[in-house]
Amino acid sequence: YDAFRDVLIVMNGDEAAFFQAKHLIISNPKRYKRARYINTVESDLNALVAVTELGFTPVLTPVGDKWILLKIILLMIEKQIRVAKKSIEKKSSLPRALKKWENLKNKNSLNVIDVEELNSESNQLAKIDKDIERVAKIYKKDIFSIGSEETGHCITEGYLRLENEKKVKVFLGNGIKSAINTFLATQVLLGSKSVRAYFSNLVRPFPPGYKKTFYTYYVNKKLFYKNSQLWNKVKKSIYQEARRKGFSPSFISFSAEPDMLYIALNSNKKERAAIFVRNSGTENKIGVNLRGPMKNASKLKSIGG
Repeated sequence: YDAFRDVLIVMNGDEAAFFQAKHLIISNPKRYKRARYINTVESDLNALVAVTELGFTPVLTPVGDKWILLKIILLMIEKQIRVAKKSIEKKSSLPRALKKWENLKNKNSLNVIDVEELNSESNQLAKIDKDIERVAKIYKKDIFSIGSEETGHCITEGYLRLENEKKVKVFLGNGIKSAINTFLATQVLLGSKSVRAYFSNLVRPFPPGYKKTFYTYYVNKKLFYKNSQLWNKVKKSIYQEARRKGFSPSFISFSAEPDMLYIALNSNKKERAAIFVRNSGTENKIGVNLRGPMKNASKLKSIGG
């Protein structure tokens, strides 16, 4: 609550994640430089531009916390395998773990059993090799920073201590934890400013982009799937209109959600824009989602409206 203006400041998930990410990279740039900043296609594309300028590597996933978690798990296992490769010259279990990791990454499906088996096998490598702990200390760079859901579920790394005093790595993103992390980040980043300046800096920490979704309700969602007649017709229409507006459209496939039609709209400038069409997972509707710079709002509406 900003008492100076008598207004309540409500942050969205992208803004909360940005503050948390900025706090991480300023407090420990060596650890988080080029670390992955993961968010879903529903996020503001300007958030990706902003975190890239901070030094992160942005990664997009389909809609849903589970896909962010899958990316995080695969990144953690990738780090373990990289460490193992540096410390193990010839070991039969490493190629097997590497193959499983590649298969899981390519499938991009959330099979808990496969993930657990691979995680167990990569952990076993660490137990087998006595030298791996020394190499792990050298390889301090993190490959993950924040997993951002537009709803505000900012997933970050944490630890739980078991009864035997062993620390277990966990990834949490509930609303309470995200709020605490955001309060901490804003206090560290802005705490030295005056109270008035503190509140003014909370609003729009990065230039917001254009976000709009057009829904059609009570549809037969079974008609819209990859390479169906309707799917291809919509794709062709978007491509034609995008080219008329000066964009170079390109289709991006998400194996976790293959029926989503995601089209990146490239231009000569260093800007990010996209249109994606997907069936709702919870309601009887389909949405045309527009994302990009504010100045391209009219063009995006024309393409996707």
